Amino acid sequence: MAITVRVINGRVEEYENGKKKRDYGSNGGGKVICASTDGTLVAVVDENGYITERIDGKLQRTYGGRKVVSVQVSDGVVIAQKKDGSTEEYVDGHRIRCY
Repeated sequence: MAITVRVINGRVEEYENGKKKRDYGSNGGGKVICASTDGTLVAVVDENGYITERIDGKLQRTYGGRKVVSVQVSDGVVIAQKKDGSTEEYVDGHRIRCY
């Protein structure tokens, strides 16, 4: 089963095997600017710079500073790029590395 995501009009659309499964946005937050998935975990960055993690569409956690601009997910590790050019890695919502 292949899961992909894309951002349309500030909301995330999640697809499974090419068929739209669900869509969601940042409730109470700003519009979504970036989203990434590793096939299980979906990481979303809103316009306020916060990261939201979802699994099967269910909110797991929200974290990060106000300066995150993009995100990538690989094997459960969330890699966040910040406005100042630095990169942070998170596992289960805990920052493990910054460079």
